[in-house]
Amino acid sequence: MKYGFLKNNSVARFFAIFVVVFGIVVAFGWIFDIATLQSPIGQVSIKFSVAISFVFSGIILYFVTRVHEGKFGLGFIAITTSSLVISLFVGTIVVSDFAGTYTGIENLFLKDLADIEHAVVTGKPSIPTLVNFFLIVLVGVFVLSDSVTLHKSLKGLGIIIATIGGIALLGHHIGSPSLYYQYEGISNTMTYHASIFFVLLGGGLILSKYTPQQKNANIKIKPRLITLFLITSIVPVIFVGTWSYDSISGGTTTEEFRDAVFVMGAVTISTTAVFAFLISKSLVKPILNLKNVARQVADGNLDVKAVEDSDDELGDLSRAFNNMIENVKLYAELQVETETLRQANKEKEEFAAMVSHELKTPLVPIQGYSELLMNERLGELTDAQKNSLKIIFNNATRLSRLIQDILDVRKMELGKLKLAVRDTTTKEIVDQCLLAFKTITQSKGIMLIDNSQDAPLQCDPERIIQVLNNLVNNSLKFIPQENGMIELNTKLDDSSVIFSVKDNGIGIPKDKQDDLFKKFYQVDTSLGRKSGGSGLGLVICKGIVESHKGKIWVDSDSDNGTAIYFSIPRESS
Repeated sequence: MKYGFLKNNSVARFFAIFVVVFGIVVAFGWIFDIATLQSPIGQVSIKFSVAISFVFSGIILYFVTRVHEGKFGLGFIAITTSSLVISLFVGTIVVSDFAGTYTGIENLFLKDLADIEHAVVTGKPSIPTLVNFFLIVLVGVFVLSDSVTLHKSLKGLGIIIATIGGIALLGHHIGSPSLYYQYEGISNTMTYHASIFFVLLGGGLILSKYTPQQKNANIKIKPRLITLFLITSIVPVIFVGTWSYDSISGGTTTEEFRDAVFVMGAVTISTTAVFAFLISKSLVKPILNLKNVARQVADGNLDVKAVEDSDDELGDLSRAFNNMIENVKLYAELQVETETLRQANKEKEEFAAMVSHELKTPLVPIQGYSELLMNERLGELTDAQKNSLKIIFNNATRLSRLIQDILDVRKMELGKLKLAVRDTTTKEIVDQCLLAFKTITQSKGIMLIDNSQDAPLQCDPERIIQVLNNLVNNSLKFIPQENGMIELNTKLDDSSVIFSVKDNGIGIPKDKQDDLFKKFYQVDTSLGRKSGGSGLGLVICKGIVESHKGKIWVDSDSDNGTAIYFSIPRESS
């Protein structure tokens, strides 16, 4: 791609690396007193403080080119620390100049002018040099703040830095001291090497491609804490320690050292405090926001939300806190709905009991008087009248049974089905069922077969008889009118008794067997209407069996009859 090296920050990054390496070489020369390295470009020697400032300026430029490339944790540490170091050097020089106190920070490791091959300008660096270093620190602050106008801001600062350095460089080439800021009593000279480095740094900022993406908001807590530790402990200690060692070894007088300590201490403490405050604010602000939100939630206000404008751990905590608030709101709403449903259930239960009672009350005299009339105890009746009364009696009985079924199902749904568990035997239960259906099966020519084994068990015999009666009654509806057969079986299986009711009726298709135990379900609606029934019988059977901790299941094929089994534990739990 044409000019691709510009789009991926390669040139800007090269400028940054060049400045860093050059500055490290010069600083190495001062530390180990190597004169050649102190002035590698053949001009005046580069001071140690200036070399170090350029090293960290290059680091800032390098990480500016890396901001938009993903994780910014290391960049945050590097840019903040570098900005602090430059600020310490520049701030100390400026304050010492205004205070009229010589700290020696600008001339670190400078021992004797006579021993240096090339002359070096003593005193403070030029005002344009200090301004450019201040602008570079401003670049670091802008990147850390991640301003939405940062792209234009960086280019603007780059243009200013490069212009100041370019003017000085032009002045050195044409021999015009005024252009490289040599004004007696106002500003010392911006040296040739400083001019080159500022042009490179400014040019790198102009060429850098930066897209604000709230990278500062994505920085995890760990890099911030590391940075906070570096700028409040390591960097100030190294800065003051290096200066102290150089000052003491250089033979500084007690009065000069005392004044310098005061200036150095004031600058170091104030500068460090500013950077520490900025970082601490990014940590404390969301915590205080969470605190205020938590207090409002505790006071009952669930319409508040924590700020979620970061992707760090505090942002995750804010999102989790907001989710918790939503869950609390949902829980509160569910509590209201639950109470509403509980009240509705209570009212429905009361209504069902009332309706059932009111329906059953008139059915009792209807059934009683119908039976008296059919028995002709109140006078003789014609056959037509007896048949009509029989229809009335049967439908009243059917309605009474339906009401009882509905009440039983309701009790099961509410878990209020009461069992009168006692010791009994399978023979007692089966005999009661056989007795109940003896007359009707004999009148229809249906064989009711007893193949049960006698065994003791603990259960509610009335409820188990109710299950058997429902199953036999269902079989009666679907067995043939001729050669109909219903078989009752019981057998022992480990700790349970298995009951079964088998018939030779029409059977149940496999695809409909799973729905047999659903309320109001009937295998075939037309058959249901023909045979009667509410569709609650098997539901009641299932509820009674499961209330005994048993199971119920069906085994049937179309045209091959039906067998329904249920198991009851021999000993009640």
